[in-house]
Amino acid sequence: MRSYAPLMSLRPKDLRLDTVYRREELLAQGMHRRHFASAAMRRVLPGWWVRAEADVSLRQLAAIVQSRLRPGTVISHESAAELFGFPLPRQLTYAGGAPIHCRGLSRDIGISLWADV
Repeated sequence: MRSYAPLMSLRPKDLRLDTVYRREELLAQGMHRRHFASAAMRRVLPGWWVRAEADVSLRQLAAIVQSRLRPGTVISHESAAELFGFPLPRQLTYAGGAPIHCRGLSRDIGISLWADV
């Protein structure tokens, strides 16, 4: 009788603290769905996750929004002001829970994406 070694699943502690991961990719690499509901993981954008203790910057999330989540958009409004270093009241900042604002280039649409801080 042949014995198989148990497959090691990907766990949150296996992930880097400085990286934002797509949920699909984590599942494909063996992470169990239960980890996404645990206190060990945190959703930062729709479909994008980090380890709960990770410190994710607005700049990192803006790059994901522009390149992967909503290609062809530009970061706008308070989000752009924050990226440029303008002083803003805390409630208008990413750290204060404000959405990430972006605007489409091809048509006049505005999108606000809430990041879970």
